[in-house]
Amino acid sequence: MTDVRPACPLTVQEISDILARDSSSPRKAQARVGERYYNGDNDILKHRIFYFDGDGELVEDRFASNVRISHAFFPELVDQKVDYLISPRERHVRSADEHLDAFLAPYFDEAFNAALAEACRDASKNGFGYLYAYTAEDGTSRFDCAEALGVAEVRERSSASDCDYVVYRYIDHVDYGATEVERVQVWDDTWTWYFAGTDGSLAPDTDVPENPKAHRQWTDERGGEFYSGFACIPFWRIDNNRRQISDLAPVKAIIDDYDLMKCGLSNNLEDLTEGYVVVKGYSGDDGSLTEMITNLRRKRHVGVSEDGDVDIRTVQIPYDARKANMDTDRENIYQFGMGLNTAGLADTSATTNMAIKAAYALLDLKCNRFETQLRAALSQMVAFVIDEINRFEGTAYDQSDVEVSFERIVMTNAQDTAQTALIEAQEQQTRVATLLNAATVYGDEAVLEAVCAVLDLDADEVGTMLPSDEDGGAREAAEALMAGE
Repeated sequence: MTDVRPACPLTVQEISDILARDSSSPRKAQARVGERYYNGDNDILKHRIFYFDGDGELVEDRFASNVRISHAFFPELVDQKVDYLISPRERHVRSADEHLDAFLAPYFDEAFNAALAEACRDASKNGFGYLYAYTAEDGTSRFDCAEALGVAEVRERSSASDCDYVVYRYIDHVDYGATEVERVQVWDDTWTWYFAGTDGSLAPDTDVPENPKAHRQWTDERGGEFYSGFACIPFWRIDNNRRQISDLAPVKAIIDDYDLMKCGLSNNLEDLTEGYVVVKGYSGDDGSLTEMITNLRRKRHVGVSEDGDVDIRTVQIPYDARKANMDTDRENIYQFGMGLNTAGLADTSATTNMAIKAAYALLDLKCNRFETQLRAALSQMVAFVIDEINRFEGTAYDQSDVEVSFERIVMTNAQDTAQTALIEAQEQQTRVATLLNAATVYGDEAVLEAVCAVLDLDADEVGTMLPSDEDGGAREAAEALMAGE
């Protein structure tokens, strides 16, 4: 293609309408709830207390204690899942072919792992996340994470499986955050158009020197510029599940109940900690209630008649009931949220590796389900990279030459591991001693071979180190192996 830059297929008004419809969609509405809870903005922060006054009107009580504390269960569940599945230093995309693996390394490095982890975090908290490709300085593609709430997929036909355009909106903070600039990009399979605005109205972005900009661009030996696309829109969506539902959905109501129980307990402690005073037969100088209250607060005494009395009444705070409910909520949050409840692993000396593995069961199950969606997106990205390598390097690699793997690391009890190793060593020692005692029956050579099998050694290699004398050489070698020499 010659140096012809096409006009954007969408008008500014169409772009604004697309973004408005996408932002108001139920899909993005539930995603914003997940985003709020991940950032600690739980519904408890909007909690208000009301009562019915003497006229039967519902009135907000602005003087009652209203402690509002959001408990960060949801970010813990999300981070557990992502950090357990995505290792920051492990190469998740590899090949047994050394040459192909060398080509893959720059694409799927630690920077890719960081972008992948952020996209998976978006998928867990919002229901979906996005990765996109861009051209690096060396002309090859690299990947980064797009803000999931700002991506709108445009299909000219509602039944189309692949989108025709991707509209990506994000806020750019300039002047040390004093000014917010709305930036919008329109992507197709070859070009990206850039728009910007500060007052809600969009216009072509003058800060971008080449607008639109081709995904790939090069100059031939005669100075002519050519452009090419990626053969697809370089945006890949990672779904949390088939319906793109956030991990918050099963546990939101339980987290809200826990917040209410804990904040309600704090309100009870703050309001009822000093109790209230019952005065019978009070006789003040002027008989006023104000004087009595002043005497109680400042002078710590009050006068009463001969038949009078002062009694301090306290209210029993329902602490045990609230605590039992909170404990049940906490347990249900980790159970229905399919997370790792580390509270049950507090006593590490009494927790065996089997118990730790059982504690990871729900987290493993959740990661298995999500890994299916993740592999579907990564397979498209791997095909994209293989196609680029073949075109740039003149090779004929296939996607089947690439392996995608996720190694999950489970914590272990070092004491239990050492105890297990000791038992295995003792068992091995017993088996070797039994074999040595049978040397007179089966012969030294057969015993040495059996001992090497128990110790996982190469019998032929050990045989080269046997003493040259024929008198008990094999037995001496077996006994030396037994002694660790």
